[in-house]
Amino acid sequence: MSVSLFQPHASLDINLETILVQLRQLPDGLSDRQYSYILHLIRLADKDINEYTTEISRLESQLSSLKAQCERVERQKLALHSLLSPLRSLPNEILTIIFRCACLGNNSVSCSNPGFVYTISAVCSRWCHLAIDSSELWANFRYTFYSEEMFRVRMEPVLGLYLERSKQQLLTLDIDAHEYWESQDRSNPTMQKLAEYSALATCNLSLHLFFRRAVSYPAQHKLACVGIFHDRTSDSSGN
Repeated sequence: MSVSLFQPHASLDINLETILVQLRQLPDGLSDRQYSYILHLIRLADKDINEYTTEISRLESQLSSLKAQCERVERQKLALHSLLSPLRSLPNEILTIIFRCACLGNNSVSCSNPGFVYTISAVCSRWCHLAIDSSELWANFRYTFYSEEMFRVRMEPVLGLYLERSKQQLLTLDIDAHEYWESQDRSNPTMQKLAEYSALATCNLSLHLFFRRAVSYPAQHKLACVGIFHDRTSDSSGN
């Protein structure tokens, strides 16, 4: 850590009141000698101001460095405390039960949120292995369908991950697409994705779809579905 060698040049301990008194008591103004001396003090003061500014910048930089070092030590301390967490001593069976309880009702997925179980699996390697081995945690999936482009770019990889990790579990997918489907002629990328997956593995599926109107599913015959349910309460026809 550098040590400052800065020393002020000007003697600025002169009382301002004294200067004002001198100004009032000088009948003929300043002599040339006094004038030159005051200019000299002003130049020294300017130099001191510049050096004070430089010293302040140096100290502020040093302070920022000290704060960063302190924050780094605090993070290291928290990491060390986490190693002593009682949660780490829990057996895998108990942790899995906790994960199941935590995932209940937390199955919403969006473009910015891949889901609670995905978050759990990203905490550490142990939690990741437990989450992947617990296929039932990946068997619930709920999202809102807005557009085919958004689905293919952002949601299709996530849906594929859930389908892969749910393995042979009974799936429950809640898909809200009432703002997207305007006619029965639109294709259904979600059903197509499910059909592709079903062609590779047996897929027990309980699918809940919420649409403004009934929609046909060309790929439905390829899926081993327990049931498909429509919520048509918003249908203006009242049927």
